[in-house]
Parts: sequence; C-alpha cells; structure tokens
Amino acid sequence: MLHHEDEHALDSILTGREVERLLRTKLGGYDKTSLDPKHYPYDAVVLAAARAARLDEGVKGGIIPQSNTTRVYQFLDAIGHKTLAAQFPSQLTPLLPKKPQIR
Repeated sequence: MLHHEDEHALDSILTGREVERLLRTKLGGYDKTSLDPKHYPYDAVVLAAARAARLDEGVKGGIIPQSNTTRVYQFLDAIGHKTLAAQFPSQLTPLLPKKPQIR
C-alpha cells in the first residue's frame, strides 16, 4: 500500500483485509500470490521504503510491534549492504547505503 499512499493515509487501516480491499480499489485488482509488476515501479519501491521507515519511527514494541507497520524496508537495506551498486537496478540506487567519503 505504501507504494501508492503516504504513510499517514494508512492511520485508520486496522487489518490486512482492509489493505487488500483498498489495493483492489486503487489498482483495479489485487492478488498477493501474483503481483502485477506494473503496479510496483522502481520509483514507487523507493518511495515505499522511505514511507515504511518513517512509519516505523513511532511504532513501539520492538520486534513485536504494537501497531500497524512493515519491516520490508529492512530487507531492502540488508540487501543493499551486501550488494555492489553495479548489481542494483539504477532506479533503486537510492536504497543503497551511503558510502563514507574518504578524504
């Protein structure tokens, strides 16, 4: 959902079923077992990762969150730390960790 909506637009969503219903409405269809790549372009992935990280800033509960959240951006971050920039699609390079500059 964060590929298509700002994180604050999701404050009232309580269940996964609600997310699925909203995605079906917004995208004209949604099947989590067969995602349509055109609904998730690279620029939307970058936005969704940033939105998810911001969403998590206020979530209490540690590894067992006490409110709606997503931790997928942490997978992207972990992948980015193990990947050479040349191996990453250029549109996703904003997800790569910033390398310290040597002076």
